[in-house]
Amino acid sequence: MRKNSILVTILLGVIIILVIALNESKSVYSVEDCQEEYSYCINAKADRNAVKVLNGTMSTLRFEADSSFELLSKELDALKVGKRELITLDFINQIPTRINVYQKEGIERIAEIKVNMSEYSFMSPEESGVYIYEIYATYPLATTVHHYLKIKVK
Repeated sequence: MRKNSILVTILLGVIIILVIALNESKSVYSVEDCQEEYSYCINAKADRNAVKVLNGTMSTLRFEADSSFELLSKELDALKVGKRELITLDFINQIPTRINVYQKEGIERIAEIKVNMSEYSFMSPEESGVYIYEIYATYPLATTVHHYLKIKVK
């Protein structure tokens, strides 16, 4: 009887580890996640951390879609970074022709952030805190997407 309880405990441990590993693998986009023509997927990376950058408002020649900023900011996973750490945007399936990055406070843009366009990267702030960024990207065929990123500076 004791052997069965030990085996059940080990089995439960393995299942928990697998669930955690599978959930962590979904914290970033993969190529398989971004197969649709109007799918614009970005991951943000810093040091050993990475998160999905969420899509907000999108407009194309065919349609417009919008998401509430408040809802988006609650849904965002924070990218944990150090002060003045390099943040790199990884465009998974479509490369924009232009991007602008803005620091947000509520729905207001409070600062435009300088972006290294050859690497799609920018620096985190010098002060600790939680920051929201809007990444305004223009893609081929006149599609614009407002992506959102939350970072937590240690």
